Amino acid sequence: MKKFVFTANKKIRLLKFLSQNLPSYRYADFVFALQKKDILVNSIRVKNDDYIGDGDVIEIYLKDAVFSVKVEYEDSNVIIFNKPKKIEVCDGDYNIKDEYKKIENKDIFPIHRLDAGTSGLVVFAKNKNAEKILIDAFKKHSVEKYYYAVVSGKPKNNDMLKGYLVKDSNLAKVKIFDTEQSNSSYVELKYELLNQKDELSLLDVMIVAGKTHQIRAQLSYAGLPIVGDDKYGKGEINKKYKYRFQLLQAYKIKFNLSSLCELSYLNDLDFSIDCEFKNLFD
Repeated sequence: MKKFVFTANKKIRLLKFLSQNLPSYRYADFVFALQKKDILVNSIRVKNDDYIGDGDVIEIYLKDAVFSVKVEYEDSNVIIFNKPKKIEVCDGDYNIKDEYKKIENKDIFPIHRLDAGTSGLVVFAKNKNAEKILIDAFKKHSVEKYYYAVVSGKPKNNDMLKGYLVKDSNLAKVKIFDTEQSNSSYVELKYELLNQKDELSLLDVMIVAGKTHQIRAQLSYAGLPIVGDDKYGKGEINKKYKYRFQLLQAYKIKFNLSSLCELSYLNDLDFSIDCEFKNLFD
C-alpha cells in the first residue's frame, strides 16, 4: 500500500479533491478506499464523501496504480489489449488510451474501435509509423476481424449478410437497408453457427472492415438480435436474461500485410482469445 498526504486549499468534495490530485487512479479506487476506511481527514477515518475545507489534511492508502486491462501482445510497434466491457477504447472519461498513459506515461494510438459494451481484442500502435501502416491496412481490408456473438433466433448453419448501412448521428444508431441509400456504406459479414441451446445461438462472425455498430445492426436486421444489446436487441429477450451488455466479443485478429511491409511479421502470429460465452451452452 502507498500512503499519500495532501492539504486542501479550498472547500471541495473529498473524492473530487482526490481525483484531481491522483490522476493515475480511478474514481472507483477512491470509493473503494472510502468503503475500507482507508481515508483520513485531520487524522480521523471517514466513510462519507463529505466536503473538506482549506487547511484540512487528507491521508489516503492505495495500492500501487497498475494498468488493469490485460495485454495480449506487445512489441516495439504494436500493443494489443483484451478490452473488458465498460471501458472505451479512446473516448469518454474512462478509456484505454488515457488510462495507459496515466500509468505508463506513454502515448499509444488506437487503430480501430470497439463499443464500450463489446469485449475483446483491440489494436494500438506504439509509434506514428506503425499507426500509419496499420490504419492503411485496415482501410485496404488487409486485416480480418472475428467475433463471437450470442443471438436469439434461428440462424442458418452458415450465411453471408450483405446490405447498406446509414448512420444516424442524432440517434447515435445505424440502419441497414437492402439497397444503396444516400450516404450509405456497403457492409458485409459472414457467420458460422457454432452452438445452440434453447433459443440462444453462438455465432462465429467475420468482417473484413467494420463500420460503427455493423455486426449488431446487421444481425438484428436479419432477425438475429444479439442478446443484451439495448440498441438493436429484443427487449423481452434482454429482460429475460438480464445481461447489461451485448454478448459480443472480438476474439481474433488476422493480419494479411504485404510481405514488403515492415510489420509483415504480424501475419505469422496468432492473435486470438477464448470464447467468454462457452458456459451458456454447457
